[in-house]
Amino acid sequence: MASPFLSAIFIAAIVFFISHSVWFLPSQGAEAAAATNAPPNTRLSSPSHRRCTTLVILGKHYTFCAPSAVAKKKGRTLSERLPREGHAETRRPSPAARVSLSERNHPSIRKRLSREPRRVIRRRAATAAHKHPLRRKHPTGGQPLVRIPATSGRHPSGSPRVRPGAAFPPRPVRNNGETLRNDFYEQTCPQVESIIRNKVSEWVTKDPSIAPSLLRLHFHDAISTGNDASILLKDPIRRSTEMYSGFNGGLRGFDVVDDIKLAVEKSCPGIVSCADILTVIARDVTLEMKGPFWFVPFGRKDSFTSFLSDAVEVPNQESDVNILLKQFDAAGLTFSDLAILTGAHSVGKSHCFSFTGAGAGGANPHMNLTYAQALNQRCKAGPLETVFNDDVTPNILDVQFYTNLKQGRVLFKSDDTIYRDNSMTSSLVDAFLSQPGVWDAQFAVSMVKLANSRVIADPNQGEIRRICSVPNNGLIHH
Repeated sequence: MASPFLSAIFIAAIVFFISHSVWFLPSQGAEAAAATNAPPNTRLSSPSHRRCTTLVILGKHYTFCAPSAVAKKKGRTLSERLPREGHAETRRPSPAARVSLSERNHPSIRKRLSREPRRVIRRRAATAAHKHPLRRKHPTGGQPLVRIPATSGRHPSGSPRVRPGAAFPPRPVRNNGETLRNDFYEQTCPQVESIIRNKVSEWVTKDPSIAPSLLRLHFHDAISTGNDASILLKDPIRRSTEMYSGFNGGLRGFDVVDDIKLAVEKSCPGIVSCADILTVIARDVTLEMKGPFWFVPFGRKDSFTSFLSDAVEVPNQESDVNILLKQFDAAGLTFSDLAILTGAHSVGKSHCFSFTGAGAGGANPHMNLTYAQALNQRCKAGPLETVFNDDVTPNILDVQFYTNLKQGRVLFKSDDTIYRDNSMTSSLVDAFLSQPGVWDAQFAVSMVKLANSRVIADPNQGEIRRICSVPNNGLIHH
């Protein structure tokens, strides 16, 4: 009898002690499994750190748990650091992330966001650059970190201002004269052609040698980037425009163009572009040299920019026929245009340094020996001495050049190569000599094609310069 009594007292003492220091949990049996919808005898993970003990008292299982004395580890385990599937990472968002896109534009919000530590901004920018190297974003506004400066306003009259680093307009969209019209100035400036014609006649009367120089000036402008008057833009400080390229060395007539532009501006201010004026000048000086006439379509715009590197497209006197054909093809011209327009070398002069190379005959290895000896004698005066391109009819634009070409009496290798190195162009040379009048008619056609090559017609991508040598905003872009 004593044994059950002592057992009851012992059990009561244990229950009293446990009730003051631990939690009482049901056994890990059917009841626990039913409470968690888990199968029987499934081990339950405790929600917190505690130590549990199961005792068998009078045939029944009792589980007693108490808080563990083990301290919680600092930091988080790998499973705790990784975001759970279907849940966003519970990281405190930055001030910028807690502000909506529409709110960021408010001045006060932008000022507050800009106070974030520099190291935070740098870290986020580096992360963004790592994810997308070509698209760095500002951490607070989604805007590029590099701002492109806008072009400044209009300029006062005078020389162009050079603004280093200024953003320049993109390359304009060009066409081959589809938008040009013969009557473009019929309502706005009907007298423009007569004004130009009279001024050209004045200048050629004073200096006949200016006529071939103006024809060459037009060709160099149109063949490089298109007929856009970019050759006329000056940059005396940096010398960074087409005008200063070695490929355009010896060009003359800029003062003539400025004078004619001034006369046109007096009658029709802000109406006629410099590109159109230069095109009409080329036609009129051709007439002064007994060449053919053609109608000039109008409507070209002047370029905003001019780049020194663009002048590499100008044919060089050392080039062979294959290079020349590629350069003409880039301008929308053909092998026949090459053979025809080369005939313009029947007028004008050349400096000795441009064709002598290693003495007369250096640039043209097939030069006639007697002709080479005469040039050597003439060029003893110095490299700046000039000689006529055609010493038979030097001031008349005719087919005498092609006769000289077949006889080896031309100055440049680029002239000689169109007859010796290409069957298509050489056959045209023979045709021009055997059929009088063919070259004159075809020269007019090729000059129209050249003048319509890659023109700017969109008023948003070009302008009507008030002064041909200066953009209207006064800035030379680099």
